[in-house]
Amino acid sequence: MKKSRKSNYSLVILCVLLFDFINFYLRVNEIIGEPLGMNLKRISYIFLFLNFIYTFAVYLIKNVGISKITLFNLTFMVFMLVMYFRRGNALELSDIMNLTSWYIIPFLFYYYGFPKSKRALNTIMAVFVFMFIFMYYRFGVLSDVRNAGVTNAIYFLIMSLLFVMFMENRVLKIVFYVSITVLTILSLKIVPLAMLFSTLIIGFVFQRNNSRGSLLKRFVASGVALLIVGVLFLVVSYIAGIDILGNITMDIDNEGNGRFDIWRNIINIFSRAPVNEKLFGLGFEKSEELIGMAAHSDFLEVLFSFGFVGLAFFIISFFLVAKKIVIRAWKRGSRYLGIALAAVCQMLIIFAFSNSFFVSNYLLIALSMVGFLLNHYDSRPVHYISSHHHDEY
Repeated sequence: MKKSRKSNYSLVILCVLLFDFINFYLRVNEIIGEPLGMNLKRISYIFLFLNFIYTFAVYLIKNVGISKITLFNLTFMVFMLVMYFRRGNALELSDIMNLTSWYIIPFLFYYYGFPKSKRALNTIMAVFVFMFIFMYYRFGVLSDVRNAGVTNAIYFLIMSLLFVMFMENRVLKIVFYVSITVLTILSLKIVPLAMLFSTLIIGFVFQRNNSRGSLLKRFVASGVALLIVGVLFLVVSYIAGIDILGNITMDIDNEGNGRFDIWRNIINIFSRAPVNEKLFGLGFEKSEELIGMAAHSDFLEVLFSFGFVGLAFFIISFFLVAKKIVIRAWKRGSRYLGIALAAVCQMLIIFAFSNSFFVSNYLLIALSMVGFLLNHYDSRPVHYISSHHHDEY
């Protein structure tokens, strides 16, 4: 893709996306009514979809074609939509949003790229993170209500860490790191904790491209720091008489709606399915119909819904995008290598243990950063590590 002159329109797209996350949390906490919240969500999606149609048409005209990764992911999206339409049930806009947003959002940020004003980007994300930290503490931690929508909103903050890593104000970054870490521990959810600590470690180790010795020192230092934090955490929880560790580890199965039982049921049902259903799936959201809830693993959800064909699309799509942003960041000695690696790690963990690909919108903040990075590396000449070049924005 040939890079056009930078504009700040990507900030408009970002604000619409962030507004939808805030709307979601206000809706699940019944601060605004469900009809109003869903109508606002539909308006946001229609705005983003119309922008996608426009930018995709311009992209095709300017490039006189389409890149292999873009074409592959577009084919995957069309495949899922065709399988969805074939099921014969009434069409729902919310389903269409879930099946297409994972493609629309990163493409929009890929098309527009980083805005001209880095300060404006950081300000918008800082305001969003501040607001969501307050809302999660007020309505998630202090509230007696612990439904999935309320507690799982911690994923929005975890995904926002990619933009926190992008910020340059060290004091602000430390405040966000500490606040999000405390809230993640209080959420008593092990998957967000795994995503949090892996993100922090990767961000610390790969701040910039360094020598192997420097990377090793940072890795060892992060491991020691994590061990110290873990010991202090256990001591404090023991003194306080609270079995926080037990509650957190229980989340992976019992509080996580019985993930292990769900996975066994999914595999058992799928293994007995006819060949055509194994190839193309049993149908969108069929897991909820047959088992009573989603698979709590995107790999299994895609397999169950869209078969081996859909799972192959899903894995290859993830690999192609991950390879592109990581390899190009590595070759350029990029200051954003840590962000690229953290994004890949976050997505891999949430894909393995939660539903985020086409069931919820937790993934979209990370995908917006992926879109930015794809544009950034597509539009810059290659400077290899030996040149000691660090890309700037």
